Amino acid sequence: MKCDYDIIINGAGATGLSAALALSQAGFKTALIDAIDFKHEGQSTSDPRASTLAATSLNMMRRLGLNNALAPHLQVIKDMMIGEGRPGQISPLTLHFDTSERDVPMGAIIENSRLLEVLRDAVEQADNLSLYLGRPLSDFSTTSAFAKVILETGTELTAPLIIAADGRNSFLRKAAGIAVAARDYDQAAVVTTVSHTRPHGGVAQQLFFSGGPFALLPLIGNRTSLVWSDRKAAVKAAMALDDTAFLSELERRFGDHLGALTLDGPRLSYPLSLQMAESYTSERLALIGDAAHVVHPIAGQGLNMGLRDVAALTDVLSSARATGLDIGGAELATYEQWRAGDNRLLGIATDQLNHLFSNQVTPLRHLRRLGLAAVDKTSFAQKFFMSEAAGELGDLPPLLRA
Repeated sequence: MKCDYDIIINGAGATGLSAALALSQAGFKTALIDAIDFKHEGQSTSDPRASTLAATSLNMMRRLGLNNALAPHLQVIKDMMIGEGRPGQISPLTLHFDTSERDVPMGAIIENSRLLEVLRDAVEQADNLSLYLGRPLSDFSTTSAFAKVILETGTELTAPLIIAADGRNSFLRKAAGIAVAARDYDQAAVVTTVSHTRPHGGVAQQLFFSGGPFALLPLIGNRTSLVWSDRKAAVKAAMALDDTAFLSELERRFGDHLGALTLDGPRLSYPLSLQMAESYTSERLALIGDAAHVVHPIAGQGLNMGLRDVAALTDVLSSARATGLDIGGAELATYEQWRAGDNRLLGIATDQLNHLFSNQVTPLRHLRRLGLAAVDKTSFAQKFFMSEAAGELGDLPPLLRA
């Protein structure tokens, strides 16, 4: 049977859009489905979140031809500071990752809305790529030879392979009967953007308070994205504050080192959890991004994990096609072996970091401070952790290489 497409992707978030670009550019006839018609609904300004693009993810964006479009929106990370915080006070025993001696930046921060804008523009202009927007998926089935999806409009599409990029509540993952292992942290995050009178110098900060991490992510200009993780009750209370009281609480937490603050966008809150799919593949189905894994934002690696999935899957499928193999067949096991272990290890690491730094037992708090200070003074340890944060360790697929 001749299929309509080589690959069908469900989900046009950052990971799904990146997969659509990577696979269509690799020569696969690709279809991208999403319930939202972003071509006609315009760019949403209601999402204040920002993402860290690790060095290897920046390599991928260049290889996809997006460097010039992204460059005006990227704030390079010039330094990272990790330390314990108490309202109005930061421990003097902190860890700095000074990136000045690196040949390439460790990473950069970009607002999600800007990243989506660039990716959406690119897929609209891409060859070998068909968009089915504003048409949610209603059914999914497979045979030994092909997979079929049915849209709510009744349109039927077939392909040797379907890719689930449809988020933590993935329709396709559930339809395939793939179970997940999950942990609710009883934490939530508040995200917003502030402008300030003093420059941030490209310094990203991660401060640990009793309820959870408090991240300051530098943006282009004198602006910073804040990710305040705390217990759900505390986040609910913070979201209920008016702007003046909320801003006062922010200033109380990280002091005045950035000068006077002004809210520069809406507030958003969302619950935090750990979620890992028990399998990344099923018959003629592959999971990528949040459909496969959701981790605590403590290390800022969620999107990078998804982009590594895309790069690895693109390499596996290209190799299968080059040798005449069925791209939706047994070769999918190679993708799972490549990515599942790495993602689960990172999930465990973020889980343990969150547990470690949310524990306020006094002896443990002192040991944490000493540990951060020790890494700060050890060149080898610094270089290792910077390489890990940059995504440069392990077996990298071609799309991630410089």
